Amino acid sequence: MSLKNSFCLFLQLLTLLILSSCGTSTLDVDVEMPNIRFQTPETTGKSLGGRAQMSLGSAHKISLARSRQPRNLFSSSPSSVQIETNTEYSVANSLGYGADLGLVKWLDLTFSKRGESHFRGGLKAQLFGVKGMTGKGLKIALQSSLGYQKDNDVSRADFLDNKPDVYDNVSALTYMRSVDAALLVGHRFNDTFLIYLNGNWEQNKVESSLSVNGQPTRSMDNTFTQHGLLLGVGISQGEKETKLSTQIEAGLSKLQDRFGHEVNRRAWGVALVMNF
Repeated sequence: MSLKNSFCLFLQLLTLLILSSCGTSTLDVDVEMPNIRFQTPETTGKSLGGRAQMSLGSAHKISLARSRQPRNLFSSSPSSVQIETNTEYSVANSLGYGADLGLVKWLDLTFSKRGESHFRGGLKAQLFGVKGMTGKGLKIALQSSLGYQKDNDVSRADFLDNKPDVYDNVSALTYMRSVDAALLVGHRFNDTFLIYLNGNWEQNKVESSLSVNGQPTRSMDNTFTQHGLLLGVGISQGEKETKLSTQIEAGLSKLQDRFGHEVNRRAWGVALVMNF
């Protein structure tokens, strides 16, 4: 081995030693609120009819609190835990899934889960137009659901840290409850093509408590209200009884907390749907 290669190897090992001798334990307490829906103004159109979907779409990501506890190269013990509780907003793009079950021709049971967001279950009623994914013309529906999530997060040291047990145990327990409603209006041009608008409202109540070594330290609670308007298209293929379709949605979403802070985002998503 040449002197140059030996020196490069020495530097790499020294860097790895330094990185493993210092580190940081962190925790980010966050929640996600999707701003896409993938709900059309059509029900499944029959009792025990079904619809299943896989999707990729945008969401509001809200960080309620963050903790950080650093440890430097010259100390075996970390410094004290640093906690920030200001609310921070960002965008998440997440995979999701959903399913609808027809109860009667005009009424479906709906269920969805997108990324790290909460579970939602509700009902959709088609009020006008030919039921199901057939029949040309105007179609109108109302949809509403309830959501719930319980999440327990714990702090974690850096991957290369050689002393992960010296840090304080920081944990957070977060509850999120939601209610939402939507008006869906669309027009089916033929068995293949549907266009629709989804005007939606949602309210999320979030409560979180943060503890250090089992002792409660901080409590955070907030209520987030979301208004959205989405333009969607559905492109179908296959037989009437078993259709495969692609849904694309895009629009705008406004999120506001109980203190009046407002965030406006573009919303987008694409889903693969199987109807049976």
